[in-house]
This record gives sequence, C-alpha cells and structure tokens, in this order.
Amino acid sequence: MKRIGIGMLMVWVVIGLTAGDLLSATRGVSVVMRSSENPNASKLPPAQLYEESHALVIGIDRYSAGWPRLSNAVKDAEQVAAELEQRGFQVTLKRDLNAAALKEAMERFFILKGENPNARLLVWFAGHGTTEHGEGYLIPADAPLPRAGTRFRLKALSLRRMGEYVRQARSKHLFAVFDACFAGTIFEGVRSAPPPAITRVTAAPVRQFLTSGDANQEVSDDGRFRRYFLEALRGQRRADANRDGYLTASELGMYLTDRVSNLTRNRQTPRYGKLRDPDYDRGDFVFLLPDTAASPPKSPMRPVARQIAASLPRGPESCWSRPQAGKMCREPLVGMAFVWIPKGRFTMGSPPGEKGRKRDEGPQHSVALDGFWMARHEVTNGQLRQFHAGHDSGHYKGHALNGEQQPAVRVSWEQASAFAAWLTEHSASETQDPRYRLPSEAQWEYAARAGSRTARFWGDDPDDACLFANVGDRAFKKGFQNLYPNKPIHNCDDGHIVSAPVGRFKPNRWGIFDMLGNVWEWTRDHYKPTAYDQHRRRNPVIISGDPNAERVDRGGGYRFSPENVRAADRDGDQPGLKNNALGFRLMREADRGM
Repeated sequence: MKRIGIGMLMVWVVIGLTAGDLLSATRGVSVVMRSSENPNASKLPPAQLYEESHALVIGIDRYSAGWPRLSNAVKDAEQVAAELEQRGFQVTLKRDLNAAALKEAMERFFILKGENPNARLLVWFAGHGTTEHGEGYLIPADAPLPRAGTRFRLKALSLRRMGEYVRQARSKHLFAVFDACFAGTIFEGVRSAPPPAITRVTAAPVRQFLTSGDANQEVSDDGRFRRYFLEALRGQRRADANRDGYLTASELGMYLTDRVSNLTRNRQTPRYGKLRDPDYDRGDFVFLLPDTAASPPKSPMRPVARQIAASLPRGPESCWSRPQAGKMCREPLVGMAFVWIPKGRFTMGSPPGEKGRKRDEGPQHSVALDGFWMARHEVTNGQLRQFHAGHDSGHYKGHALNGEQQPAVRVSWEQASAFAAWLTEHSASETQDPRYRLPSEAQWEYAARAGSRTARFWGDDPDDACLFANVGDRAFKKGFQNLYPNKPIHNCDDGHIVSAPVGRFKPNRWGIFDMLGNVWEWTRDHYKPTAYDQHRRRNPVIISGDPNAERVDRGGGYRFSPENVRAADRDGDQPGLKNNALGFRLMREADRGM
C-alpha cells in the first residue's frame, strides 16, 4: 500500500549506542577504538561509551482531524518496542498521542532521560509527517490539515522544535530516522565515501538524521524501511561499509539510501546528515554488530524457540484457516494454545442487583463481536522467558511465583504488549501472517462468560469457586491469617496459597482456563469509569488520547475477595505497574477473510 501526499512518518531518535543491543543497559557498552581512521590502524584499550539505555517508542494510527488513518504505524512501533526491549533498552511504548501528549512525551524524554551524558536514548515516532513552506512537521493524532493555518501550526510538532529538544539532551550521540516523504530543515544532507574506522573523534557530540524519502515522495506503508533498519542492526545486511565490525549512522544512512533508491528506482530517495550546529556535527553514532560484542548475554529467544521458528515450513496451515467453535490450535514458537471464540452478541456489564457490583460496571449493554482466538491459559513464566530469559515473577511474602507453569506476574502493560508484538514478529507464518495482542475488554468478558449470564461462569455462588478458580479462600487466609484477619473470602479451599500452575481447575464451557481467579489479566483498553456509555455496538474498544491513562485489568486473583472474582468486575492500573497478582493472556486475530 502507498500513502499519497504527506505519507507516513516514523522517527527513531537515538542518543547513545544501540549496539545491536547485545549488551544490557545496566552493563554498559564498550568499543575498541583505532589509533587513526585507517581500519588497519593499531587498536586502543576498550573504552566504555554508554552506561544505560532508554527508548521512547510512539505509533499513531487513529487520526481524527482530517488526516487519513494509518494501518501499520502502531504495529511497527510495537515491533520496534519488542525488538529494543530484547536488546537491553528500558522501553516506553505510547500509542495515538494527541498534540499535548506528543510534545510532553518528547520534552520529558529528552530532558529527563538525556540528563546522563553516558546514557543511550532512542525515540521512534510512527505517524504522519509533512513539509510546509520548507519546514518539516510531525503530526499528532488531533492535528488538522495544513490548510487550517494557525490551528495546524499550534498542533503539529515542527522539526525546528525538535532541534530544540535534541539540544536539551546532555547525552552525546543522537540519531533520528524519519521514514516518510519529508524534507529536512535542521540538518545538512550528505553523501560520503565509506566512513572511517572508530576513533576517539567518533565519540564527540553529534546529532544525526536520516529520512527514507525526500519531500513530496510517496513512502510505502509495508514496514520495509523499518525491516531493513533492524536487519542492518542485527548484521543480517552488509551495511558495515569499511568492514571494521561496527555500524555507524553514516554507514547506515549510506546503505539505506542505496538500498531503497535502487528498489524503488529513485521514486523514494533517502537523505542523511548531521545537525547544522558546530557543537553537534563531529562524532558518529555507533552500533555494535553481533560478532563485535566481547561478552554478549543469552539471547532473549531461547535456542529451542529459534530452532522451532526456523524449522517450521511457511505456507498454508489447516488448523487456523478452518475455525469453528471450541477448536484449539497451538502457535509453534512458545507452544501457546488458542481456542476459537465464534462471533456473537452478549450483554456486557452487571445488573444493578448483582452483589459486589460497582458503578463502572454499567450500564449493561448489548455488544456484538467478530470471531477471534483466545489463549486457553494465562501466559506462563516459561513462555514469557522465551522472550525475556531473565524474567522474575518473584514471590508473595515468601511463597514462590516463579514456577515455569505458574502465570507470569510483575509484568507491566507495556511489557505484555511487547511480548505480543514479539510473538507476532517471530511466529512462523501460517495461512496468513498472525497477529497476537492483548484482548479488548469486551473480548475478555465475552470469553470469560462463555455464554453464561450469571456473576461467574459457574453461577452466582462465590463459594463454588474452588472447583473452577484459584481465589482468596480458606487456604489463602490460613497461610496469611496474621496479615488478613478480617478479609472476606470464598468459603472453600482451592489448595493453593498463591498462584497455581495454569489449567489446574475446571475450564469454562468454551474450554478456557483461569478466566476468573489465579491472576488479574491486562486488556487492551484504557480505563474509564464511564466507558460503557462510549461503547460502539460492534467490537468496542476504548483508546484515549492520554498516553498515561490507566489500562483495564480483569478477572481477580489468588488473594482477592468474591466481589473481585466476577465476570463484570473491572479495575484500572497505570501501564507501567508491575504487581505480584497481575499477569496477562493473549488473543490471536482471525485470518483475513474468516
């Protein structure tokens, strides 16, 4: 698909070293420099360049003031976030930012994260961009079209303002990549011979920029530029022009310019260069290629997972392509099982007389949903560790939560979303390329109810819970009787003091386990007490313009009372929260045409 006119804009802003991210943020990154620019010059002792790594990743699809909505900006941002987190970055992922939120996110990131001269910072922006009267602009979700004049300029983020932001960061190196039909107004475009070897001059302050196309050119909306960038970073593309084992921003700019220009027959011609400022145009941003790192940590994807993904044939797969109610399919990368949930209609929310009901559970309303695949179980520690080998669910007051088959907890909403993006990116393709993500709140409740209309899928009596769910019960209270003497409990014994291995209790009638109890589960929606007043009738989901908005979590958990373990109960938490009773499960979208 091609975007016309303004095209799509993606921005990477990287301060510090992105290292193919073979070294973790906490260990720092060291490089071996040469005594001169000759690649064969004598080596100097290793020198540390950066101490920590931070990333701000932004994707905007949902434009609301005249700009065409996009299809892949958020998806690309999610994939970039997942890749960067694997490579040692502390990632903040934000979606569909309005003007105020975009400017605040940029400003806070450059000032706060850029305070450390030895940090490495990366910002990716995916959304619309344009050039007006020689000035480049990033377009937030609520910006009007340029013909709105002053209203447009008040909302859009100019590259001139971007130039101010990058100067406020004290970190030495910055690299910004704009994937769009876009004209640079703050940097000098260059073409150069293969860059020299890494020397002390390389570490001098620099602000570098790369655009995937010039002004008024059409830019493809297929993730091509992002893919080439990441492949070059991984060493899968021969972008290291001088073969010294390091990939600089200059080399990357030269490689992507040649690659994209040739593929598009010069319909899309990238440009790259440095900030027009003598204080920031001397050094060169550096990536370590995989064979350069002295002591890389274990890959976040275990060898077994890599072997499975590599060995599975790509092509038609009958399981996913013929969904029917109750059918189970298993994705091949981490072995997660999914059950087909057929399209249908249900009454969402709780009636006024339901015991434990809260005001945000109403009004009850009819919701229609398309069919989708729902994970049979919550994501386990073992599955999450295929993505992040060092994940630690910890313990609850001395009781372990870290078993391979226990649900993964202490996982933020951002990390859960990054895992979904990673699974999407790395799963073998079946009938169509799969897309995994957190379920919407409506999808979650529909799957949890499984056709029931009672407070819980087994009925209204909370004391029947222990056959179906791991909840706050007599076993939990006995284990913590001195801490919770007056805590309301389910009057039964499920045999578990804390979280149980997934699938130990009876499933609901659709074959899904632990939809209530065990651990709370993140959903896709932003939390609003009045969300149900805003639901559309078909496939509702609430995504606000506030990047810091709370996200909805559902289902109750191993230490929660009957009022929380109900199909309609809702809660909201900050997207960065990590809690010992909060995990997640995934859904898989139906193949196109199903």
